[in-house]
Amino acid sequence: MGNCRTCIALLAVLALSLPEPLFGNPGGLDEAIRNTQAGDKFYADGHHKNAESNYKRAHQIFKSELGPSHPNVGAVCTKLGALYGTMGRHDEALDMHEESLKIMRETDGSRSEAVAGQLFNIGNAFWGQNLHQQALQRYNEALDIYKTTVGNDHERVGATLGNIGSIYYLQENYDAALEAQSEALRIDRLHVDSQQNQDQVGLSCFNVGHTLHKLGQLDEASASYKEALFWFRRAFGENHPTVANALSSIANVNMDQGRLEEALELNEKALAILIQTLGGDHPNVAATIQSIGSIYSAAGRHQDALEMFVDAANMMTKTLGEDHEELGMPFLSIAGAKANLGQLNSAQKAATEALRIFRRNNKHEKAIQAEHFLATLPSGPPAAKDLPSPPAA
Repeated sequence: MGNCRTCIALLAVLALSLPEPLFGNPGGLDEAIRNTQAGDKFYADGHHKNAESNYKRAHQIFKSELGPSHPNVGAVCTKLGALYGTMGRHDEALDMHEESLKIMRETDGSRSEAVAGQLFNIGNAFWGQNLHQQALQRYNEALDIYKTTVGNDHERVGATLGNIGSIYYLQENYDAALEAQSEALRIDRLHVDSQQNQDQVGLSCFNVGHTLHKLGQLDEASASYKEALFWFRRAFGENHPTVANALSSIANVNMDQGRLEEALELNEKALAILIQTLGGDHPNVAATIQSIGSIYSAAGRHQDALEMFVDAANMMTKTLGEDHEELGMPFLSIAGAKANLGQLNSAQKAATEALRIFRRNNKHEKAIQAEHFLATLPSGPPAAKDLPSPPAA
């Protein structure tokens, strides 16, 4: 399928206001409210440490003044959980959302819309920890409640189904992923009345295209990616990372269909947008460079392909770390290019590294691909440049 990007997660956190009226010490509660409002502003402006400090102070005061089960305590817990999720501190996010869920069940009942929203947030926290089965369980619990409280066609039902589809995709259960993603898209299309909803329809189209591509339904995947491109352009204009992602995904389909010149042109457009909007040192830039290398490889330009793959691997190692799952494909691609250039020892080393990364991240399908490459790698004497250098005199 070409380069597989990380599926985009929809983080839909309830925007909780503080319940009124407030009782207790007016001075203390006023301070808690001011801290909460300051935290909201810092969060919106991207000043996460300041937001955390204010939210934690508000949480402490509300708990002391109103008791540990008051809705205000739950509201600030949800805000802290969302903040920690944004900061990548998913274990702390989970703790906050679990505390809020307990309060909501006591105050709103076990099957309220607010409880469903909190289950959704807990699913996001588990996803952030790569605990996919636990995330799927919480999303399904949220979905069941949402269907009862807001109806089958509500936007939150669509959002939850979209995340369920993404988890199934990550678990390599593509038929189940497509079913959930297609239903999410159906619901999202019912709500195309704002820029945000246009963005969401585009995202759902993109996810459906990704799964169709994985299932080998190339024409259908291309059509879905092109619809995503339409909605992304309508929501964001021409120069936006989501537009670039759609262009690159269409290019990947074109490559699989043997339309290499079209694929290269689209990927070069995508790369220019990504460099302009994200900078030259970003994982999405690396992924697009990887895709361009795949086109060169398909065209028989193996040295050019190798240079692209090495650039992508270096960039991903720098930005994501040496064990990240996205790094596996560049190493496997490096192995293929080196094998095509007759550098068999180097090809074996690169494929072995790809296999290590895939196994570490439980990417079973890709691990099998790396194992197959190693098993079919021709044997032969090492090239002179693959031999160790003699010690200096």
